Amino acid sequence: MGNPDKEGTLSNEIADTYEREAKAAGHEVRRANLGDLQFDPILHKGYKEIQPLEPDLLKVQADILWAEHFVLVYPV
Repeated sequence: MGNPDKEGTLSNEIADTYEREAKAAGHEVRRANLGDLQFDPILHKGYKEIQPLEPDLLKVQADILWAEHFVLVYPV
């Protein structure tokens, strides 16, 4: 879920409903809320050096590789 405001937003309601219904249908769900992740979004050396990914980003990366179906929910 990409909206940093998790309370009372349409994005959050959509993500919650999707997660709840997917689980009710017997699917395993791994959810990441962008606002909960701890990482530095700044490339301090630009593209001159590879900046190691933080643990939260490594977990999301592994979850994406694991997924058979991937959903993004974000405000527009």
